[in-house]
Amino acid sequence: MAFGVRSLSLAAIVVSMVIGMVGAIPSASSRDVVSFNPVGIKLNPLDDLLAPLTARGMSNAQRLARGLPPNKPRLRRTVPSSSPTPACSPTTGALRALSTDADMPLDGYVNATPNPYGEFGYTTDQVAAMIVTVSPCGDGSPINVVSSNSVKSMPYLGGIEGFADDSPDLEPREFNYMVLGGVTQTSPHATPQNGANSYTAATGNSKYIESAIWTIDDAGVLSAQWVNTNGSLPATILVYVPSADSFALVGDVDAFEETFYQAPISTFSVAPV
Repeated sequence: MAFGVRSLSLAAIVVSMVIGMVGAIPSASSRDVVSFNPVGIKLNPLDDLLAPLTARGMSNAQRLARGLPPNKPRLRRTVPSSSPTPACSPTTGALRALSTDADMPLDGYVNATPNPYGEFGYTTDQVAAMIVTVSPCGDGSPINVVSSNSVKSMPYLGGIEGFADDSPDLEPREFNYMVLGGVTQTSPHATPQNGANSYTAATGNSKYIESAIWTIDDAGVLSAQWVNTNGSLPATILVYVPSADSFALVGDVDAFEETFYQAPISTFSVAPV
């Protein structure tokens, strides 16, 4: 009888240990609790940081849409240089956002007004479109994209380390992402830097940034290239996250969508106005 009691006690201990081990195994759905943006925090208003959409700052297309005359042409004066320099060609235009995704096609613009988290989203309203200037120099080096009607103190369109990231790096088989927002300037080829940005201004969460990550082709299509902390150049894919109304850069679309659901691959281009 005593042997039977001891056997039952031992069996109970083993069962208890197995249950404890099972409870310690992470749930396969644990990724579902990952949030693209922080929740339950008080966001800082960004109104004071935004450039007013006044007639002076409007493009010709925006002025015409409001019944205003076009801007007066600007006179450009050329000063001869004593040494040859690359031929940099400034281009100003509305920042178009396109996607041919079958489930969520995009045919509009990047919104000049960021969402409450300081991230740039999507609009079909041309009047609300971000107006940017790019100055490629023909040597293929990364350039800045500068907005004239968005976050006035942080006018550079740049990548900002995502809230749920475990590092400011993009990697295969990882969901890490860089939201697009207003940032201060960083150097071409620079690794992630500490710097003011619209996301941190809105949330109070300090994040790394990069600004000079863009190249532009002859058709005006922009491509981004993030630089990891070790200087490596990862795959950098532009997506739109409809659940957050935010554009982001990711290194692995499948891994990102497994965590944050649908994110159509998108394209930015500068449409002269």
